[in-house]
This record gives sequence, C-alpha cells and structure tokens, in this order.
Amino acid sequence: MAKRRLSLLVPAALASAASPASAQDSASQKGLIIADVAAPWLHSGSGIDVPPKLGNLLRDTIQQNGDQQLDVSVGYRVADASTIFTLYIFRAWQPTAPVWFSQIDAVMHSDSTAKRLGGPLEADPIITAFAPPGQKGATALRSAYSVKSDHFKSTGSAVIPAGDWLVTVRMSSTKLDKAALDVALTEAVATLAIPSPKREADPAVLIAPCPAAMRLKTAKRVIPDMMDSLLSGIESSKATTEQVNGTGGKPAESSRPIVWCRDASSTPFYGVYRDTGSSKPGYFMALGDAGIAADVQPSLAGLVHNTKRIAVILHMLDRDYSFAPFNEVPTPAQVLEVVQSDQPIGSTDRSGHTTITVTK
Repeated sequence: MAKRRLSLLVPAALASAASPASAQDSASQKGLIIADVAAPWLHSGSGIDVPPKLGNLLRDTIQQNGDQQLDVSVGYRVADASTIFTLYIFRAWQPTAPVWFSQIDAVMHSDSTAKRLGGPLEADPIITAFAPPGQKGATALRSAYSVKSDHFKSTGSAVIPAGDWLVTVRMSSTKLDKAALDVALTEAVATLAIPSPKREADPAVLIAPCPAAMRLKTAKRVIPDMMDSLLSGIESSKATTEQVNGTGGKPAESSRPIVWCRDASSTPFYGVYRDTGSSKPGYFMALGDAGIAADVQPSLAGLVHNTKRIAVILHMLDRDYSFAPFNEVPTPAQVLEVVQSDQPIGSTDRSGHTTITVTK
C-alpha cells in the first residue's frame, strides 16, 4: 500500500486552488521520471544522488509534481513489499527540520492517515534528533511509531535540511515493529548521498505548543495603491533572495536560532507557527507538508504610510507572491482564502524576475 504525502497545491495563476480535502489526490498530478533502475539517479537541483538500492530496499519509481524537479518523490520497497520507503526532495520555505517535521507528524496523526494505515498511531514514539549525511550538527529529526492496525505494525518519518532544499522520508512496515523500523530508517537515511550545505541549519528542536493561542479579529483588506504594488515586488523579491541565499526567512538582523511554537489554530492540513523570540506581529503558516507556506508580517508599505499594514506573502516552490495588505493581522482562515482566491499584486521567481501589478 503506497502512502501519499498530503500537500496543499496552490496554482501559479492563483485563480483557483485545491482545498486541503482534495490535496490528497495530488499524486495524480505527478509525472514519471524515466531512469535506469540499476543506476544512481542525480537530482540536479539539490545535487542529491539517489541510489538504486538502500540496503534491502529497491527503488521502483521516481515521480515529480510539475516539470522542474522542484518536488520529487522516489519510491522504494523490499522484495515482498512488506516495508515501503518514500523519499521526497523539494524546495521549501523555512528549509529546516522542526516546522516540516511538525507538519508531517500532524498529517501522520490525521484521520486520513489512520484510514490508510488501518488504524491510528500508538503513543510513545521514538523521536531522535540526528546528524544527517554530510553534516556535523543534529539538524535532522526522525520518528518511529507503532500502529494500532491488523495490517501495518509501524510507521515513521525523517526530515533532513539540505541547503534551500528539504529531504523528507516516510516509511511503513507490515513486519517490523517500532524499534526495528527506527533502525531500518536510520540505516536507509545514512546511505543517502546528500551534499554538505554551504551553511548548516540550526540544531533541530521539537516544536512545542504555544503557551497561549492567538486571539485575532477579522481583519480588513486595504485597497492597494501604486506604492503598495511597487513595494510588494520588493517584498516578494526580498523573500526570494532569502530563499536563494539559504536564510529561509530568518531575520537578517539577527543570527539567533528561531524557536517556533505551534498555535492552537493549526489543523492537520495547515500549521500556524509563531517566532517565540520576536515581538513583531504576524506568524508563519505552513500549508500542507511539502514546503509551501505563507508569511504574515508587517508590510513595507505600512512603513511608508506610517500605518500597521500587514502583508501576506505566499511561498510556492518556484516563486513568491505578494497580496494586497490587511489593516491588522488576519486570521489563518483569511490567509487561506487569500492564497486560494486572490490575484497577487507582485511576484518573483527563483531567478529574481519580478512582476508587479500597478493599481491606479
């Protein structure tokens, strides 16, 4: 039984979008990549060498969403298909382990995953921070769970930062118990050839619930003027520069590690994260578990107008989009509606080309 990753797909045109409920069907949009089953396959963007075997796991499929290899999945399984292993390589905003490990863990605890595995996860998982191939620090996270199921005995995941790329893994077995799966997952990940990043991510720390939930009122949209449109291009361009340089949204004025907490408004389909060390209004919203996210932060136009305008920036795998600002911090439901239905007023692709919609 092959597992599918839950990812919220927002089309580049932003005229329409898949809802979280329908995002589980994203695998149907994947295209096969033809490769010699007996030879390593190189993912050119990240430089990751994907071997034909990981121990006794044999590679059987390579697929991608889109056609730029920005979101690739590689399937492995043992000869009798009792253990399956899926490797994902994708461009991610905030390409560090804590947020995306939290997202995957939420999906693993969802009703849809329980249905797929034949039962929910047991409590008391094995969770480990570890140093992945090519890195010195414990920047990655790994989990292994027992499953309350007559079919699958165990399931687990791993999240590994690789520069501005992210490597994630899902593994499940009908034969291995939790401890044995943790060993098998550890051995398989150690076999991966992941290039050393220019700058290692901060040590991976599990994300805790926020001490208190956000209390937000319904915010109002600000009708964008020409200045909003022009500055939106700068905002999206700045976000792209941070992504390309590997800072991933980390405040430029500080080298401090970001410690996120997960807000109570989060769901299995999106996670709302707040920087515990920042006094600035806003939050970071991870949409699904595949690297797509929205930043809610003070707008550059607000500084010019001397108002508290709040920007929403959507980070897709291939580009960043800016939208008309709000007069205060919007609710997560408002942000979700914006990125699914609104037209952006600025965007920048990964090569730095910016598009601006000027509002008269």
